[in-house]
Amino acid sequence: MQVQFSGTGIVPSAVGRAMRHALEQKVFAGAVLLAGDSQSIYFTGAFGRSQVLPNPLPMAEGTVFDVASLTKPLAAATAVAFLVDEGRLTWTSELGEVLPGEIPEDKAGISLEQLLCHTSGLPAFRPYYRMVQSPDRLPPKNPVAGLAASEALAHPPGSRVVYSDVGYLLLGRVVEKTAGEPLDSWIARKLYGPLGLRDTGFRPCDLPGFEASRYCCSAYCAWRKRFLRGEVHDRNAFAAHGVAGHAGLFSTAADLYVLLRELFLGFHSESDRIGLSAPLIRDLFLRRGPVAGNSFRMGFDTPSPTGSQAGDLFPRNSVGHLGFTGASFWMDLESGFQIILLTNRLLGRPRTAIRSFRPRLHELVQREMGMAR
Repeated sequence: MQVQFSGTGIVPSAVGRAMRHALEQKVFAGAVLLAGDSQSIYFTGAFGRSQVLPNPLPMAEGTVFDVASLTKPLAAATAVAFLVDEGRLTWTSELGEVLPGEIPEDKAGISLEQLLCHTSGLPAFRPYYRMVQSPDRLPPKNPVAGLAASEALAHPPGSRVVYSDVGYLLLGRVVEKTAGEPLDSWIARKLYGPLGLRDTGFRPCDLPGFEASRYCCSAYCAWRKRFLRGEVHDRNAFAAHGVAGHAGLFSTAADLYVLLRELFLGFHSESDRIGLSAPLIRDLFLRRGPVAGNSFRMGFDTPSPTGSQAGDLFPRNSVGHLGFTGASFWMDLESGFQIILLTNRLLGRPRTAIRSFRPRLHELVQREMGMAR
């Protein structure tokens, strides 16, 4: 759908200077920055390059990014919510009942809520991709979900918070089993298609008419021995044939803005375009399970009390998420104000510099737009 701009749509000069300084400091090679609220986009801007080697290419506002772990809230968690809304699952459904015969006894009692809130007891990460034959000869059936199902618990379920890709790999399988179709087609049919999000989805490099120049180069992959454009960066997601609950989603800043705006409006019962009932959207944003101090909700994160990547000016009643490739969003649940920052920080040096830059940028944007409070 078309989105409306307010004012000039021009990036504030102080924000532009900060972005150009980040380019000079090699925080990232390129980025797209967008700020808006539930009514309109305030500004969007493209900076730097979408590709450095072998030939430099300029970043564009419509560049499509591998948004990495934004897949968790904006694909896997939302896909599960549709199934809960339809009465085919509940938040307290357990893996043993949802995936009978696939889950060992020690993990049969893990609930979907525990997986979504990162309290499942599963470890953060395992390099399952190393167990496939080679990146150019993947087995015909996705082996990764089965490997995740057999993974040993690191902690008793419900005892502590551990941000876990492994848990979200299992959520992808939950969606596939319950919906009767893969995660990518289910969420496209239920959400991205109805919202008109043409650049949001999985495995874009397999689509007819794929234009590599529209896609941001995320990194050089030493395992695959090539630069990645339109191909998922995460190696476990690649080994899962590009579709997984923890990574694999591609999108643009404009598409993410529409998706977040519609979630916000649905949260406030002001629109039904998202296709989910308001109580389910509220669960996604607010429900966190019983583990004290957990900043994670049902797929979404919230600002930490100190040192948050959201910065100090987003209220605690905000939701967001980070992606390993350099993608992020934060949205205030009271005003709908949101900031989306998409970068190729893996092409920058040092690769961790974005952690200090990102919260300062958020605060600067809010001050420039008069949103600080």
